[in-house]
Amino acid sequence: MSARRRIHDSFEQAVQSAVSAFGAEVTPKLRGSGWQEDQLRGPLENMIRSVCRGLGLDVTLIGEVPLVDMGARPDYAVEVGGALVGYIELKKPGSQADPSVNTGRNAEQWAKLRLLNNVLLCDGNEFSVHQQGQQIGEVAYLRGSVLTSGARLTPADGALARVLYDFLTWEPQTPRTTSQLIRAVAGLCQLLSEEVGEAIEQEKSRRRLPAFTKLAKDWRHLLFPEATDAEFVEQYGQAVVFALLLARVEEITFEGETMHSIATKLGKKHSLMGQALDALAGDSVAGLSTTLNTLLRVIGAVRWDVLDDGTGDAYFLLYEHFLHIYDPDLRIRTGSYYTPRGVVSAMARLVEDVLRREGFRIPSGFASPDVVLVDPAMGTGTFLLSALELAAETIAEEEGPGAVGPRLREMVGRRLVGFEMQVGPFAVAELRMHAMLKQYGSAAPSQGLRLLVADALDSPTAEFNWIPHTYRALAESRRQANQVKRDERVMVVMGNPPHDAVSRGAGKWVERGEPEADIPPRWGPSGNPVTVGTSRRSPTFTSTSGAGPRGRSSTHTTTRHSVWSR
Repeated sequence: MSARRRIHDSFEQAVQSAVSAFGAEVTPKLRGSGWQEDQLRGPLENMIRSVCRGLGLDVTLIGEVPLVDMGARPDYAVEVGGALVGYIELKKPGSQADPSVNTGRNAEQWAKLRLLNNVLLCDGNEFSVHQQGQQIGEVAYLRGSVLTSGARLTPADGALARVLYDFLTWEPQTPRTTSQLIRAVAGLCQLLSEEVGEAIEQEKSRRRLPAFTKLAKDWRHLLFPEATDAEFVEQYGQAVVFALLLARVEEITFEGETMHSIATKLGKKHSLMGQALDALAGDSVAGLSTTLNTLLRVIGAVRWDVLDDGTGDAYFLLYEHFLHIYDPDLRIRTGSYYTPRGVVSAMARLVEDVLRREGFRIPSGFASPDVVLVDPAMGTGTFLLSALELAAETIAEEEGPGAVGPRLREMVGRRLVGFEMQVGPFAVAELRMHAMLKQYGSAAPSQGLRLLVADALDSPTAEFNWIPHTYRALAESRRQANQVKRDERVMVVMGNPPHDAVSRGAGKWVERGEPEADIPPRWGPSGNPVTVGTSRRSPTFTSTSGAGPRGRSSTHTTTRHSVWSR
């Protein structure tokens, strides 16, 4: 008999022995008057420990882990060798371990629990394992009943050994494609956001001490004054997930680290995302340990060298694929339809041609120190990156390949500006720009990139008094955005902002101005820029048109005085 066969037989025998002991312990307890589900707990713990001894595993079961009381609270978190492997959900005998038969409250609970990556479902007589929302194999049954069989209880076949093995030996797999990565994290991101939404409702009704309502208030104060609680909740999960993904791009390991220590390491290169992660999910934020610990385990297995085939598609497609799985409705509400790279490239070349022609007479195009470029809704940064690529071509031709790195460093630190309201695409834009700079033998300057989490339409007059150190980078992003809107002499505005049917006044300060601050409107009722100053070189404005069905685009270019120049 082979060693592998002996191990298999030994494990099945260990399972049979553990089930018999489980029956002997649980049947007398179930004859009492207590809640049947509660009577399963102690005997099941002993059974799991006994099975783990058969596998040589060191197991810890942690009872009643929280999901912010969303009507779903796994009975146990299970750690093997100190690492979280999954969760156990107990139901009273007769409830069945097939969630497809659930109705009412059980169905509502399962809709939450299925978003966790590894769940063992058990009613005492039946067992099933579910990973990333999918049932793995068949339901395993016991021969006999926990209500009557006692020590005679046995597995009906080898299915229980397989279910327990699959559950206890689960490890997050390293995703090999962007789609695999998104499927692994999108459900957890959704669960995290739903937890925060429920927590805010509980805090408003004073059933929970205020924490997330304060975070939402700070988010509005520092970044988006008009954001609702629902919009904050939408951004919360994305901010945490994409900050962790960015940390893995920087090869920050998660094992043995706290969320605060991960955020601190991330903040050394990506200050805004590091501080956002610490503020939103740091060690001081209580009640989210179940989902956050699972996210750390899943995202900790991500290796970008496996995902990235050198084409840049892994980064380029990341957020669009994420929204498609995570929340298609959010994609529609935010207009998150990303312009194809071929269209962006054509638009960027068109703008550069305009810059070089008579009227501007800037032969270096985007590479010229005179050209400041703003994308007011940059998404994942494709327009800015196209301009950077064209500038690199020009610099190499005019000054030689050795000049490309230093000149691009100057360009991204001074003349390339992007605004983005959603933290997910902002993080992707940051990592794409860092990757492109590395490709050209360059790097971001010490003061960082001019990519900003901000609303281009918010008033540029808001200023801050004292800001806690924890929020310094977030406040700095909005401060820089306000400075650009008030004072920057912008040569080119290029991008594809979300288009939809909007009423007059939706342009906020750009349309209405700020009379109290003596700032006139920047855009007239005719839809043309308002001249607020003169310049020998009148800037160019390029965007895709929102006309026609969603996803289709055309381009238009107009030459006017700068929207933001004074």
